[in-house]
Amino acid sequence: MNARGTAGSSVVSEASTEVAHMARMSGRIVIERSPEDVFEGVLDEPSWNPAMTAVEWLTPPPIDVGTRYSVTMNGGMRMAVEVVEFQRPTLVRSRTESSFMTTDGTVTVAPCPEGALLRWDWDYDLRDGFRLLRPLFSGFGSRWERRNWGRLKEFLERDATAT
Repeated sequence: MNARGTAGSSVVSEASTEVAHMARMSGRIVIERSPEDVFEGVLDEPSWNPAMTAVEWLTPPPIDVGTRYSVTMNGGMRMAVEVVEFQRPTLVRSRTESSFMTTDGTVTVAPCPEGALLRWDWDYDLRDGFRLLRPLFSGFGSRWERRNWGRLKEFLERDATAT
């Protein structure tokens, strides 16, 4: 995992929707860096996401289809992640399991006039009693994702101005 970064633009959260037990969160952000730099930043999330406290590789890097790793978040929550689709430098799709939900998430990166357009799209299913919290989680989760990808933007754009 490695990353690099640049300055400007806003984070947009798109609608959260629900289908059966699955719900969806999606959004986009423009980052003033090359698509390749942004994609590498996505892959190097522990370097810019302070909520991630540890990563344990279950399969050796580099990241590709079938790569598996375990992430520990603040508070000790663990998540098991498997990369299920990977097209460098434009797409990574993963399946994540935690004690309270399953997520199938896709991140895409495309060139745009300002640098790179990053889009995220998560289908998630809260487990058991947590399903009752879906309306609350939908709003919280959307804000969390906007803030999370905003951190990547700040990290990459700050890094670009320092070099």
